[in-house]
Amino acid sequence: MAREEGEQVSTGFAELTRGFVALWTDKALRVLTITIMVLAGVYLPTEAVILPVHFQALDQPEGMGIVIGALAGGGVLGAFAYGPLSRRLTNHQIITIALLGTALGVIPMAFLPDLWILAVFGFILGLSWGPMQPLLNTLVQTRIPADEQGRVFSVQLTAFYVFPPLAMLATGAASEEWGVRAVYPVIAGLLLITGLVTLSLRSIRTLDDPPHKD
Repeated sequence: MAREEGEQVSTGFAELTRGFVALWTDKALRVLTITIMVLAGVYLPTEAVILPVHFQALDQPEGMGIVIGALAGGGVLGAFAYGPLSRRLTNHQIITIALLGTALGVIPMAFLPDLWILAVFGFILGLSWGPMQPLLNTLVQTRIPADEQGRVFSVQLTAFYVFPPLAMLATGAASEEWGVRAVYPVIAGLLLITGLVTLSLRSIRTLDDPPHKD
């Protein structure tokens, strides 16, 4: 039994390694995956740490529900919008709109304005972020060989499950030390910088080209 379990662990690691290699050899997809991982680590603490602490301090649990609802509603609409967008825009154009829209939403939110202003920009943030995951899934299906796609998805899921919780832990510790009003603008700045750096990379502009192995 122990031998079988060891073989399963070895096989699972080998499959994960193959997925990592397949992802890494496509530079554009690699960069986009890293970008979304970092942005998720910046974005998710908004829902899990910043807003709960803020509205708890204000004793406004209903406000928390309104803003989270706006974020979620925008995210759902953004995800559904990917289909129509993909028929009219290039992948690079969708990414540009998503990253700039995310920055447009999060920067005003970082100053924790009045509830309804926070909700409006929360909706913009969710709406802008929504197309990113469907886009990433589509790119894996179109740029990675069919027999490697499952492995690549496993690598991406592993990264997305590991990095954001670490970011939330760091955000929670920082908020405890300096307060959410000091921490949230830093998070917004990191998100903006990540988006602008990503858009400046030549590899992102090649996402509509055939995969380039390097």
